[in-house]
Amino acid sequence: MAGDVLIRDLRRRGAGVDVAPVYRTIASREGAAEIRDALRRGRLDLITFTSSSTVTSFARLFRGGDEHRRIRKVPVAAIGPITAATARREGFRVALMPRVYTVPDLTRAILRWFRNSPSGTPRAS
Repeated sequence: MAGDVLIRDLRRRGAGVDVAPVYRTIASREGAAEIRDALRRGRLDLITFTSSSTVTSFARLFRGGDEHRRIRKVPVAAIGPITAATARREGFRVALMPRVYTVPDLTRAILRWFRNSPSGTPRAS
């Protein structure tokens, strides 16, 4: 995870690091039925991920079978390289990532991606 990378790097450089968790990510199944329906209808254009934990939680919803193969053909927008690496490990195709790893920059990258698609339609995977 991103935090682990930062902690290791700081310690390697001689810093004393105390980890104080301030939040916990809990996976949700909310919206899964709607996603499955959109997937069946071919209505998913792009999946966005803003953290590795969201990639992992989302991927767990679609393990095995035809659904697994189909969801991983949908292009992915990842906020940064760590999230993108997690998405790739989970079998997703990362189509875009902003140069600056913020939500506003991810939003701009998504808009550019759709604008550059033929006639404003999503790119086929």
